[in-house]
Amino acid sequence: MAESNLKEMMIDDINDDVGEEGQLNKDQPKIEWYLIDTERTFCKVWNFIINWVTIYSLIMTPFIMVFPHIYEMNLDQLPATEGGEFDEIAATAAEMSEYNRRKNMQETLRSLERAIDILFMIEILFNFVKRTRAYTSIGAISKKYVTSYFILDVLATVPNLFFLNEALKLYWLKFFRMIHLNKLTSPLELLLSYLLQKYSKKRQNDLTSFCSLILLVVYSSHLNACIWIWLGYMNECPKDDPGCTKSWIYMNDFDDSQHTQSTFLLSIGSSEVITTVGYGDYSGATSNEYIFSIILEFIGLTFFSFLMGSITSIFNTSDNFDDLIEEKLDTLDMWIKKIEKSNKPFHIQPTLYNDIRKYVE
Repeated sequence: MAESNLKEMMIDDINDDVGEEGQLNKDQPKIEWYLIDTERTFCKVWNFIINWVTIYSLIMTPFIMVFPHIYEMNLDQLPATEGGEFDEIAATAAEMSEYNRRKNMQETLRSLERAIDILFMIEILFNFVKRTRAYTSIGAISKKYVTSYFILDVLATVPNLFFLNEALKLYWLKFFRMIHLNKLTSPLELLLSYLLQKYSKKRQNDLTSFCSLILLVVYSSHLNACIWIWLGYMNECPKDDPGCTKSWIYMNDFDDSQHTQSTFLLSIGSSEVITTVGYGDYSGATSNEYIFSIILEFIGLTFFSFLMGSITSIFNTSDNFDDLIEEKLDTLDMWIKKIEKSNKPFHIQPTLYNDIRKYVE
């Protein structure tokens, strides 16, 4: 009964305010044609593409920084002349094949990085004209973006794209894209929102948060593996210094392994440290490696605290009164959106919306 009365009140208020809103809309500034509505299909598809491009960059940037030879060829490992250039005449067939393979891989990766930076450059420009309900003017949109991610986005894109031809020298600037780490879980959240439609909003949020947490742990294992390999390459002992402590890489003759295999094995080892099972198959030997292992242990303790809380929340099927109210309010929000959609271009005024929420609560 109360719900039906609420619907009648809302419909009456909308009908009474149509004339007033029409007058207000005439006084409001006109929305410029070049602004992109974030609710449009084009913008949603573009954001989906940018999310995947960002995920690629988040995964490959630490990988390339640890194994730079896959991005920029190290001619010291191949036959070279005095000038440091590859000598095709002196090279054998096997060495020539290896040189061509590395060269093709390098050109492919650079072309891919250039294409990704072009997409990010377009995204930077789009961020100045992406319109939301809260920001409808180019001035407000620009101010919001400039005061948030703009500087870091420019540093991660412009120098390598326009000045360095995607060289390895300042490739580390792409680490600034870590500020968009939240996009790593965006495809997963989109998939779960489709699969969990029959569950309550609270249950959807709990399951999505739990799966996102697991995905972030998997990514952190990849990142920790890259850091672990980087620490291993830092301390190469000279042959004439018997008192030098070898790092785990040179102690286990791990430096000649394949880079993909190294990252995978070290990701597993990092997971062992985070889960406090042990120190991994390749434990540290230097001071830097010991310190990093201790940091991972403390991160693992914090992670398990969040994990246990998430599991308890997911399997606790009894919803309290506050959860039921929250679910009703979510249903109310969806119902209001349907009303606004059927009465375009008019929108429910914020004061009326707040009054409705208070009435329901």
